[in-house]
This record gives sequence, structure tokens and C-alpha cells, in this order.
Amino acid sequence: MQSNGKDPGVTFGSAVEFNVQVDGIVSATKVSVPAGTYATGDALAAEIQNQLNTTLAGDANFTGVVKGAETAKGNRDISANIDFSATNAGFRLNVSGVERDVLVNTDSGDNIADIQTALDAAFGAGVVSASQDGTGLKLTTVATGHEEYIEVVSDGRGAKSNSFADISTGIDFSGGQNAAFTLTVDGVDINVDVNADGTSGSNNADSNLIVIQQALDTALVATGQFAAGDILARVNGSGQLYFETQSKNGVKTAATFGAGASLEIKNLGGTAASALGLSAGTVNNGYDGLGLTDNSRTFGYDLDAVVDYVYNPETDLGSLNISIGGQGTSVGFTGLDSTSIAFLGLQDVSVYSPVAAKGKDVAGTINGVTATGSGQFLRAVDGNVKASNGYYLGNEAADFSTPVNIDATNNTFKIKIDGVEAEVTLNQPATYNSGATLAQAMQQAINDTAAFKEEGIAVKVEFTDDPASFANNKFGIISASTGKSSAVEMTDFSAAAATVFGFVRGVGDGEAGKDQVGSIDDASGLRLKVTGGNVGERGSVTYITGFGDQLKDIMDNFLNGQKSVIGVKQAGLDDELTSVDTERTKMEARISAQEARLKSQFLYNDAIISTLNTTLDYVKQQFEAMNNSKK
Repeated sequence: MQSNGKDPGVTFGSAVEFNVQVDGIVSATKVSVPAGTYATGDALAAEIQNQLNTTLAGDANFTGVVKGAETAKGNRDISANIDFSATNAGFRLNVSGVERDVLVNTDSGDNIADIQTALDAAFGAGVVSASQDGTGLKLTTVATGHEEYIEVVSDGRGAKSNSFADISTGIDFSGGQNAAFTLTVDGVDINVDVNADGTSGSNNADSNLIVIQQALDTALVATGQFAAGDILARVNGSGQLYFETQSKNGVKTAATFGAGASLEIKNLGGTAASALGLSAGTVNNGYDGLGLTDNSRTFGYDLDAVVDYVYNPETDLGSLNISIGGQGTSVGFTGLDSTSIAFLGLQDVSVYSPVAAKGKDVAGTINGVTATGSGQFLRAVDGNVKASNGYYLGNEAADFSTPVNIDATNNTFKIKIDGVEAEVTLNQPATYNSGATLAQAMQQAINDTAAFKEEGIAVKVEFTDDPASFANNKFGIISASTGKSSAVEMTDFSAAAATVFGFVRGVGDGEAGKDQVGSIDDASGLRLKVTGGNVGERGSVTYITGFGDQLKDIMDNFLNGQKSVIGVKQAGLDDELTSVDTERTKMEARISAQEARLKSQFLYNDAIISTLNTTLDYVKQQFEAMNNSKK
């Protein structure tokens, strides 16, 4: 919908009616927006939303459409009774963010009833329902809607050991503190020796699991019958260590996966018991799968309508944003009258589908420079090419579907920004679950680097996760400066840092900045509204500055520029200040000379007085001698 400005108000003399189409289904009844005056775009949007929801909720053509999320049909035949008490089966299920293990271990004579009992035990009653589709199993969420989802995380399981010590804090297994033990699977002894430092890196369960799994993979390969990853070391929700069998040389066998899987722990040595809490024993608790598709997330379906009024102050236009059942559905309208087309901006899908007709923006020049058109408005542009920022764009970074750890191996790199090179250090250890949060940390680390702060250099770091973008899963570093001196390039980094950040030497797919070309036109920013009438030449428009602009010019003459009243006065005062400084210097020189002369005269007179005093003493002595000789 387009309007003539923000909240202009609209009046319908009679109800506006139309049919709604969702994913190819057309409503049997019409949506009816009541007659009346809608003072704001938000009020109109609210009423349309209300009427859409009312129609869709009771329309016969949409009966049974709303549903919960459901899995694909399993490929295991469950049409005949299975004794799950003798041969357990199960799967790990994620229902709208709640993940649980479902173990089917009963035999009621009804497979679906046994599976439903297991589902209710794991998630509670009324959360997930089990049904038979053909000969396979299908799982469906009871709650409906496009926000509900279901995902089979894993189907079936290998043997899983007991839970042992809490290893949430890093453990140093080096320097004689190794943990030794044997895992026996399918009659093969797998001798494991954990002897690396689990405190390096994140210093938590993740760093411990790294060294434990490395030791386990080394032992598996050494047997000649297993491959790395055939047995996994994991932690549960309480941070406790456990082991789980997966396969034998990469193949899920009866001894490693399913109800026949078995795992024995024995020959404990070193710190296996004290640090890892291991105890000897055998488990036979694997279970079979039910033929479900792993790691396939499906969503439910609803007909909830959301209508928003969106106003763009730049174009002075409004629009209706209509979504039904989330953003993944196809929505259209039929049976439209002229009011619903003209005032609501709706399009008849039977006529305009799949591409709706689009109008054209106005076009023209202002002061001879091609202006930008937006709807009915024509805006004068600068008339030049603005200076651009230099930036760096690397290769694809790490996959953030799993947490990315920053440690001492990958937290430093050297970067040159606007000609200044410095080493940047990120805080570690740290774990990041998204590229956006790591981009923020990188931006702060760069901008806080002393060498850049001293030069007033700053950057913005961005991470893109749009699959349609060329920069998808890449880090971009953009200099805050513009012009040809604006540039960002990577100069040195470790292989580990390159893996995490996708670093490449130089600017990668980036480029240096460019200087401005041309000068800003006097009419820059002027906006004209072009009303109805024939297209083509419209003549010339003369604009005159008003009182505000004239007052601005007067104040500029007083306040701004070297020739302004204030500028001239300030320049005169600066000259007087310089003259005063010169006179002060001369006066200080005269005072110093006078002081020297006075000191010299004082010393000369003091010497004369001293001589006279000596003569006086001599004459006094002579008179005293003469007086004494006459007695």
C-alpha cells in the first residue's frame, strides 16, 4: 500500500472485501474490512490482521491445514510386532529446543503404543505423538504453528559408559600425571594413555575433551582395526565424562552400534581413577534405530496473520507488510475491488502472479546534475563521487555451527591500517558461538591497540552470514577513514588464526579507499515533489532561499570565516597579543640591563665607603697618639 504521507488517514464508505490465498489454497469466504475511518496506518493494519485471522480460522478450505512439525517416515518396518524389551530401540529427539533421549524398551504387543510410552516418559504427555505411516514411524509435535519444530538428532545408539568425574575444570595430564586405561570393544583392547595438558586453551571441559579424544584416537588407530572417532569421549549436562561407541573402522557394526553394542573399561592406571573418576566395568546398553532421518529439522504450519504498517520518512510513503504462517509461505489475494487495489495496494494473484506490477520513480536533473528519484520525490545529489573507505575481506572463516575457541594459538595477528602496522591481541581463553560476537571482540581489540589509538585510527569489523552474499561467512575490516590513504591489510598471522578468521595476507577481496571527485553542488539535498500529470518535460524550477537561509548567511558573516566580523576582531586581538608579547620581551631586557647597572654602582660605592672607613680609622689612631704624647 502507498499513501500520501505518515498516518494520513483513510475512509471506506463500504466494507472492502477480497479472498486470501495461502500456499495455493484460496479462501471460500471473503475477508471483509469494515467501512469506517482509519486515522492511522497502524489502525488499518490492525483491522486487516483481525479480519484475516477471523476468516482463515473458520474457512472450510483451510480445515486441517494447521499442524505440528513432523518427521519424515522412518524406513524400518514396524507393521509387525517388535519385542522392544528384548531388543531395545530409540533415538535422540529435539522438539523446539528441548532435546531428550527416547528409549523404547517395552512390549505391549502394539509398537506405536510402546513408542508413545517412551516419548511421554522423555518429554511428558501431550508433547510428541507417534503414528504409523505405511510401514514406517512418523513423529509429530502436538503443538501446532510455524515456530514449532522437530529434529531427530540421532537414530539408535552405541554402548554408553557410566558417567564419571566432573571435568569442567582443566586438568594437566603431563609431567607424570597421565591417565591410562583400556577400552575393550568387539574383543579388541584399546590401550589409552592421556598425557597432554588439558589446562591449555579454554581450561575447561572442552580443553580436557580435546586431549582425551586425541589420546583415544591415537589408541584406536594403533589397534589396526579401528579408526579415529569410532569411540567418542563426551560430557553430560553436569560436566561428567563418559564414552560412547559409534562404529568400527567407520562402519556401524552390531558390536559398536545398536542393541548388541558392548563397552568394557579396565586396567586403570596413573590418574585414571583420581582425576577422571573411571571405574572398571562393562555396559551393554546400546539400542537399535527406527529408520528415522538424522539431522533433518522440519517445522509446523499455521495460518496466523501478521499485518504491519511500515512508514518510510525518506520517501514519505507507507506500505502494508502481510505475512501468514511465518515468512516461509506464499500469500496472495483474489477477488479484489478497486478500493482494495487503490487504497490497500493488494494485487490479484490470478492476474499479476508471480510478479506484481511496479510503478516507476520520478526522474530528472537539478542544476544539471542527475537527481535521485523515489516515488514522487526528486532529490538533488552532491554532484560528485564521495571519498570511500579502505577495507579488507578475507576467506571463509570457521563454521560457527559449533563453538569456536580462541586461545594462545590463534588470538594474535598483525594488521596495517592507514599505513600504521601493529600487533593485535584478543583476550583468551574465550568461546564464541557466532561470527557477529567474534567480530565485535576483534573490533574492540583493534581499536584498543595503543599504536592505533595514538594515531586516531579506528575500524569497524563485520561478519556476514547471508548465504546469498559473496561475503558469506567472512570477516570484513573497514577503516574509519576515507580517501586514498585509507587501507586495511593483514601482514602476519598464525595458521591457527587463519583457520578461525579466514585471514589472507594483503587486502584479500578488499580494496584501498578513493579520494573524493568533484565538489558538492549548491542544490544538494533539495527535494521536489512531482505531482500528477503527463510524463515528460516539466520545465524549470527556481528556488529562493527563505528567511532561515538568509539569517544563516547573516550569522555566517558575523561568526564564520576569516573575513567575518568575529573573525576580523579575533585576528586584530591576535595581532595585539603578539605586539604585547614583543613589548614585554623588550621591557624584560631593559629591566635586566638596569638591574645590572644598579648592582655595579652599588658595588663601586661600597668599595669607596670601605676605603674611607679605613682612612678614618688611621687618622683616629694618629690623633690618639698625639694626645698621649703631651701628657
